[in-house]
Amino acid sequence: MRHALLALTFSLTLAQSIAAKEHKLKPESVNEQGVSATRAEKCATRAQCDPEIAVNRLGSGPIIFPGMPGLDPAIGHNINGPSLIRVPDWVERPLGRYYLYFSNHQGGYIEMAYADALTGPWHIYQGGVLPLGKTAAIEHVASPDVIIDHQQQRLVMYFHGPTENPAEKGQYYDQATFVAHSSDGLSFTADPRPLSDAYLRAFEWQGRRYGLAMAMKESAYPALLRSGQFFRATDRQFAFEQGPRILDEMRHGAVLVRGHKLHILFTQVGDKPERIYHSTVDLRPDWSEWTASPPREVLRPVKGYEGAHLPLSASRSGNAASMENALRDPAIFVEGNKTYLLYAVGGEKGIALAEIRFLDAPSS
Repeated sequence: MRHALLALTFSLTLAQSIAAKEHKLKPESVNEQGVSATRAEKCATRAQCDPEIAVNRLGSGPIIFPGMPGLDPAIGHNINGPSLIRVPDWVERPLGRYYLYFSNHQGGYIEMAYADALTGPWHIYQGGVLPLGKTAAIEHVASPDVIIDHQQQRLVMYFHGPTENPAEKGQYYDQATFVAHSSDGLSFTADPRPLSDAYLRAFEWQGRRYGLAMAMKESAYPALLRSGQFFRATDRQFAFEQGPRILDEMRHGAVLVRGHKLHILFTQVGDKPERIYHSTVDLRPDWSEWTASPPREVLRPVKGYEGAHLPLSASRSGNAASMENALRDPAIFVEGNKTYLLYAVGGEKGIALAEIRFLDAPSS
């Protein structure tokens, strides 16, 4: 009987895994670009395939780009992982109204630019704000996510880096999210202890801090299957505890809580072209039951600076060595009653800015 139950459990698990893989986002009837033929023109020209939000580009090009004044040419060929804040009033002598943190996919430090207007001009802060040598990461640090802690008057930066040497481990090496703190936003002190899986994006819900990270998991398939995974802070330990997995093949995500809904903007490895999707999670059930709604496309490359003129090819994991027809690394910034999207263009060749307009009232 016990063996029969084990066999039944394995069969169900395998079936669910296969179903999940088959459910990997593909619109109902797709053309060679991987999007519904009846919606392709609408998606490409209006960037609006989602009934809940509309995304409109701001400006005529990226706000951070290779070759801009002050950007270190040694690492400025690869630009990704934006995180934007409005500098809080308690920071003394700020360089500008806004601080934009970003990185090179394999960079030696977390970079920062500052400006008095969202559309720029942006100025590079020389030397970065967190060097690799002052962290416990190996080989690189990247993907900052900066949160303002008004109560303790400090900035909290989540960032990721390898915990194993990529040169020794090959493509699949362990990475983790770490945390660092700063009182001025210009110099951060990192804690050496890993916090969660890599690419954590934090949010608050009912007085607790959660995060959505990118997890790698073994499955019934020949290759590793990445997904999103929730994590939660606890009082018992430094590291976040693990929660449910969502959104198979999610690369990087951005999160925003509105009412009882968590809005997630993310991209998927393997898309042709890689583009930005929107999904939501109802936060009212116990977090072990959190599930994501079917994703909908909100933005794909249509501009030259986004790589739209380049041939289509399926995106791959890891860094983008050259310009691609692809969008990556969405990040969300809220100021007043406006919500903004920052995203990496051309694969990882700059950071552009857009405005998000929600078409529904916040959930209560």
